[in-house]
Amino acid sequence: MTRTLVLVLALAGCGDSITRDTALEATSGTRLKLEWYLFEDGTKQVEPRTFYDTVMHARCEPREYADGTTRCLPFADEAVYIDSTCETAVGRGTTLDYPTHFIGYDRVDGELVPARVLAAGDARAPITAYYERQDGMCEGPLTTSGDVTYYTITNSYTPVVMQEGIAEGEHIAARLQVTEDGLRAPIELRDRARDAACRPEVRTDGSVVCAPTSAVPTALFSDPLCTAGVVIVAPTSPAPEAAARFDASGCTTYYAVGAPYTGPLFEARGDFCARVSRPGVQVFEVGAPLDLPILERTVEDEPSRRLQRVTLGDGDFIVLDDRLYDTAIRADCRREIIGFTARCLPEATARALTRFKSGCTLETQIAELPRRTCAPTPAFAAAGTDQGSEMHAIGAPLTMPVFTLAQGFCSPYTTSEDYVAHSLGPALGPDAFARGVRYGER
Repeated sequence: MTRTLVLVLALAGCGDSITRDTALEATSGTRLKLEWYLFEDGTKQVEPRTFYDTVMHARCEPREYADGTTRCLPFADEAVYIDSTCETAVGRGTTLDYPTHFIGYDRVDGELVPARVLAAGDARAPITAYYERQDGMCEGPLTTSGDVTYYTITNSYTPVVMQEGIAEGEHIAARLQVTEDGLRAPIELRDRARDAACRPEVRTDGSVVCAPTSAVPTALFSDPLCTAGVVIVAPTSPAPEAAARFDASGCTTYYAVGAPYTGPLFEARGDFCARVSRPGVQVFEVGAPLDLPILERTVEDEPSRRLQRVTLGDGDFIVLDDRLYDTAIRADCRREIIGFTARCLPEATARALTRFKSGCTLETQIAELPRRTCAPTPAFAAAGTDQGSEMHAIGAPLTMPVFTLAQGFCSPYTTSEDYVAHSLGPALGPDAFARGVRYGER
């Protein structure tokens, strides 16, 4: 059963100072512990999706369990039975070189669901057939093949039950993962008036709204002038909770979703509005603009650190943003995993475009920035490479023409009137952005 609780904790003793007095803060339980990212300047940021079970001595994540609960299960390969009564299990090592746990599954209504957590023992002789529990019965034998190492089972564990809690402000709420042993981990913000998930969205004036997470873009229209937007979803999907309309400058307006629509559809194609057909989809009208919760944003002031934490306030209800403010690049950054390392990369980035200098023999990279935007203007552009991506600082507007090369013809390149082309600096190495390492409380 879901528990409801209000939880506003003091930050004293958590290792980070902050300009606000209190904020909703994640806390470990006695058995289930939080995991964190520690950046090189000492800034800590919680990892809200995985935890460490000190009884199983394993990292775990919330998953639906066979008894209908949500439990924190280790990252583990499958265990199967080798007897016709489904009592003796062995582990099938398929992805991990040194497994410590295995998960036994039951097949319920054709779907495999986790039903038990088992401790791995020593490697053992392979098997050629196995049994599984299907809707309460032990079924088999089933044949097995592939490059598999089998292991004995030495013990079983009862994984921790994870429930949902809620911490509420006047306009927004935070959905939590909670356990009976005391773990509290915020995982999502919600718009209380709409009872729907929302995410903080920063505008150019510094204000923050909690925008609907599940908003569906208005890609089509119901009129031949392409002014009245509609949203489309798959035939079996529920009606969308909200619609989002983007203009040329990147400004987004969010709308309520209205009644089902069955009339003609139109699509904007440059300066033209063309009638189109979209069989097999559901179409909904777009209603009135949504009145979104407005949050007060405060950036930490800790001179000894490069990264500053950010709080979002709804009156006296205060939550931590999952973004940080990087004083070195003077922009918000968000944690990304590159290889085995965490980096706090700029949140607002443009797309790097490859163009040419005169003669189309020498490549140059540019970025197009909107003349008017509702979001913070990017200071960096991301370019795709064979190794993934690389980041470039965005420079001044171009003063020299650039060109495109198509089918052997070198032609001048021009941007649309809504955008300005900028030069890009050389590729930045990963050390340009703050590095973090993952660790867990034990």
